[in-house]
Amino acid sequence: MSNLKSLPFIISVLIMSFLIVFFVLAWTAPTQAPPEGNVPTPLNVGPSFQTKIGNLAAGAFYDANNNQYFIDPSAPVSAIFAGNVGVGTTDPSERLTVAGTIKLTSGGIKFPDDSIQISAVSFIDNDNDGYFELLLDCDDSDPTKWRILTGYLDSDNDGYGAGSVQNICSGDTLPLGYVSNSDDCYDNNADARPGQTSCFTIDRGDRSFDYDCNNTELRCNANAAHGQCGTGPYCHNACLNCCPSPGAICGSTVICCGCGAPSQCPGVNGCGWYTDISVKVTVTCR
Repeated sequence: MSNLKSLPFIISVLIMSFLIVFFVLAWTAPTQAPPEGNVPTPLNVGPSFQTKIGNLAAGAFYDANNNQYFIDPSAPVSAIFAGNVGVGTTDPSERLTVAGTIKLTSGGIKFPDDSIQISAVSFIDNDNDGYFELLLDCDDSDPTKWRILTGYLDSDNDGYGAGSVQNICSGDTLPLGYVSNSDDCYDNNADARPGQTSCFTIDRGDRSFDYDCNNTELRCNANAAHGQCGTGPYCHNACLNCCPSPGAICGSTVICCGCGAPSQCPGVNGCGWYTDISVKVTVTCR
């Protein structure tokens, strides 16, 4: 009788055993490694190296050892790194090392002195004067010139310039042919300059005798005395201090009163005086 009571239990155990064997035999192992297979590999905090083929979304990534270093694309400061950054290279030697071409679409490059370079330049010092081509050197083929100074053209090299102010590629001082003043009244004749004291018989080159740049023409020998003759008696008073006149044309030749030899009539009134003669005099001016 007791055997009949245990029969249903035995049948139940047999059925359960059959089902377990059936499901075990029916299970097929994955043919590919995750995530291409049926179960992705979960990320964890363990020390093992892990690879994720799909996208990974996160608000930001922080350095586990020092959270002042991070990557946060949407933040005003998107990234801070402690070491060198390489683009196209696995061995960056500077803070930023790029193996390839860098393209700037706007803004330029800002230097430590806060200056901004927006166009291409050459950093070659061809003349070895210590200043780079174009960036700091206005003439990289001449070691005596590297900076821009303002000045005036001095065509006659008399120390006085004329014309409009110019930017001149220079060294410590302006080069020959340029000066810092524009005081010359005629820059094609070195004799025409402020302070000139000499007098001339020909014009300075533009029909003017204003050699001292004071806007006037001085007759240097106007009213000069031509009456005195040696140590003897004098010519008639009418011949003294008579030539040239203040209105004489500069550079012209005028006839003035002079003295000749004594007359040969001893004892006669007036004899023994020097005779009046004509003297040619060129009018000098400045």
